[in-house]
Amino acid sequence: MTSGGFLHTQRIDLVAELSEKVIILDHKVLSRVGEAMVSEWSSSGQFTGYEIMGKTLLAPLYGLPWGGVYVNAIRSQPPFGQADSFRRVPLRVPAERVRVFPALVESVNRDIARDEAADLSAWNYRPNPEACIGRWGRCDFAPLVDRGKEAEVLYMKAIDVAVSTGRPLVVALE
Repeated sequence: MTSGGFLHTQRIDLVAELSEKVIILDHKVLSRVGEAMVSEWSSSGQFTGYEIMGKTLLAPLYGLPWGGVYVNAIRSQPPFGQADSFRRVPLRVPAERVRVFPALVESVNRDIARDEAADLSAWNYRPNPEACIGRWGRCDFAPLVDRGKEAEVLYMKAIDVAVSTGRPLVVALE
């Protein structure tokens, strides 16, 4: 999908036909399935992108009307087999989010291009609140980023150890 000459890509979990309409299904595994999640998903960039791709690319590709975005919400915590262990939830992405999303993609891509042209270190970047701090707290790499350029050497050493031993990546902050 392009927006102002910028490429926007996403990985879709499943494209399906439901009631003679093409839909996108996204699978989410959660400790519990609740309405708060539906509200959060409906306003996310992931599902806004799906809505645009579904309407503009998939419906014409499959020759079917667009049926929307759905989430297969699967509970990961016991007790299993209960009525709320699985829900298929239709998402309604607000029209205004769909309208402004291409401009947001363009803006983010311009920022990336500007940062790349400045040849900044990988540790000198613009933090993203959605990626750096989420529902479960700060990203595991936040302590490295907080240390700045000096952490780059520690990170590279950890990658060497992980690759040569096959063990998980562990960065020891000295």
